[in-house]
Amino acid sequence: MTKLEWTNPHVYFFVQAPDAEGVTRDYAIECGSINLLVRKGWKVNTIKVGDTISVGLYPLRSGQPGGLLDSVTLASGTVIKG
Repeated sequence: MTKLEWTNPHVYFFVQAPDAEGVTRDYAIECGSINLLVRKGWKVNTIKVGDTISVGLYPLRSGQPGGLLDSVTLASGTVIKG
């Protein structure tokens, strides 16, 4: 993860990952509101800049790198729904 914006109305975080051709791209991941994430067990420090995570997302229709968060898998193997 490269950046976290823990703000209303939606939380955003940014990750770098290889695309289908192996080129590293920056992905913008949109989450629900802070209130929604807290109800699902998130805290402001659940993920931090520099963490290695796996992200499940609903991709943008435009094909641009990013999308709406479905879940995050932490390095420990813990899965947190978005």
